[in-house]
Amino acid sequence: MHALRLTTRFKENAYQGEACLLVYDEQRLSGTMLSEDVRDQFESRPSTARIYILAPFVSENDVRDCFSSGALFERVRKYFHVLGGRLFLLSFCEHEKRQVSYAFPFTIDDSGRPIEEAPQRVEVELRNGWLFDLFDRHAGRLDAPLGVHFGKSSGKHADKFLRVSGVLLSSAACAAIAYFALGNVDNSQPKRIFVDTAPLIAIAFAIQRIATKHKIWEMEAPVHSFSSYGGVSRLPDPSGKDLILVSASTSGGLVERLKGMGFDEKHITTLFFLESPTSRKTAGTVICDLTFNVGQSFGYPQIESHSADNCPLCKEGFFLAELEGDQFLLEKRAIKRLTVKKVTQTPDARAALELLARKEILHVKLFGQRSRSSEFTLNADDMLVKVPEIRAKSFVH
Repeated sequence: MHALRLTTRFKENAYQGEACLLVYDEQRLSGTMLSEDVRDQFESRPSTARIYILAPFVSENDVRDCFSSGALFERVRKYFHVLGGRLFLLSFCEHEKRQVSYAFPFTIDDSGRPIEEAPQRVEVELRNGWLFDLFDRHAGRLDAPLGVHFGKSSGKHADKFLRVSGVLLSSAACAAIAYFALGNVDNSQPKRIFVDTAPLIAIAFAIQRIATKHKIWEMEAPVHSFSSYGGVSRLPDPSGKDLILVSASTSGGLVERLKGMGFDEKHITTLFFLESPTSRKTAGTVICDLTFNVGQSFGYPQIESHSADNCPLCKEGFFLAELEGDQFLLEKRAIKRLTVKKVTQTPDARAALELLARKEILHVKLFGQRSRSSEFTLNADDMLVKVPEIRAKSFVH
């Protein structure tokens, strides 16, 4: 299978070009596979000046063996050696007693032999650009339809929402996010892993697979989802060795709440963050900043959120789509069943009302923000036709 391709622009002195990340989720790689993907990249995007290879589920030595086999460097020399282009292997290096994301650059000498240069930290703007490309192509930012706005789990209202579940549709996508998450946090062995939404369990599993493969962790840890704001109060007491993954945020409110419960800030990681006018940053670690900044070739404008009691969209009559699970209800829910909490009628009256409702003779409309809370409609003609007992009594009288 071909690699997952993520692209972004980069600037080096006066030169601007395109950097491509090829992500492999294969158990086994071959030099032929790598060289074919490099060829396809250059043929489809001639402006490519850097190619990064990421295969986090394979050991670094095995990837290096693939580099030296096949026609990989021959293709690199053919396509962009004269432009000063480079090939990079993404892996880990120790920095301040932890393993972090590093790129190992390769160049080609005049005789065609590969030369490995000193490793370098992966640039933050490259990381943000690649992950933005992944997020954007899978419509991670959900825009509300005309006349609709969203009620988020934080209690805030907005006309845009960040949803990560649609991004995690392949093991290659999970591998890319997991690699950058593991290489940019305190990656000491965790006791437990907590995720704010169930789809992030896939990211947690990918992180564990990479960490054990590269001997960063000794063992895997149990993973639990706490369902964001709705379940944060049910989290167990912090242990000091818990890793927490937050899918996406525009305010950092969930991270602040977790900190207030005693969880260590350096062990809390937000995968995707988009600034709002009132929140320009969030505590903990952010893996991908989706915010557009001057000089970047990617990013979204800031998202403006409003409190529920002072929401201008509500005042303008925009329909509020509530969040249920990972989906928004874009239309009002049909009432299927009414439960009587307090008995105010005799048993005969309740039986008659139930009979009329089942035969669709009695209709009830519920109102949310009107002077009346409900409205009842009774079709007398249908009542006489469909209910023999009532028709018989009416003829007697």
